[in-house]
Amino acid sequence: MLDYVDITNEYLLRNRALPEVYTFEFNGRSFVGLNTVFAPPIFEDSFFFCEALSGQDGEKLLEIGSGTGLIAVTQALTGCNVTAVDLNPDAVANTRINSILHGVEQRVDAFVSDVFEQVDKGARFDRIFWNAPFVQQALEEDNLLQRSVFDPNYRSIQKYLSGFDSYLKDNGEAFLGFSSTSGDRPLLERLCRESRISLRLIQESRLADENGNYDFILELFELTKT
Repeated sequence: MLDYVDITNEYLLRNRALPEVYTFEFNGRSFVGLNTVFAPPIFEDSFFFCEALSGQDGEKLLEIGSGTGLIAVTQALTGCNVTAVDLNPDAVANTRINSILHGVEQRVDAFVSDVFEQVDKGARFDRIFWNAPFVQQALEEDNLLQRSVFDPNYRSIQKYLSGFDSYLKDNGEAFLGFSSTSGDRPLLERLCRESRISLRLIQESRLADENGNYDFILELFELTKT
């Protein structure tokens, strides 16, 4: 059986081994990455969620954990007005860099927040999304790169589950990016039941390992208060 904690730690090392400032491509566009920020070219799941999320002109999107800003910028390019938050100040800077690079800085408001803590309590959004840290593992609390992938006992996910409904417009939608391969699906389902939240699979994808075997599942879930 694969040890996904060890694999994730290896990916974190690869992340930090990238140049301090690097570039990557997505759908014909070039993005800047900082090696202290969750790196889409290393972890790859951001690409799936970026394509899975639809966007409409004029919609308001809140993205938790914006990282490099790949999703926030891609959504802004469709005409969405995006609030992008991350607990890592480097990620906020990275998001701002890419919003300027792609000319959507007027549509992307990026700032530091631990989940909803610094989000305006009166703000309401059409959609909320988080590609959550779904690997259960103890971490160094001040290691912000680790916190982008590790969430012991799903403490941060619990904050998301308890708070998202307060920030949705009527008929708004909330989504969670997850992996039942390296994440704890039974724990997620229990937390949802306890919070009276339905968890509905919207889309899934499988990533190939180095040998070409498709053994890693990514899932986009819709969350609804019941």
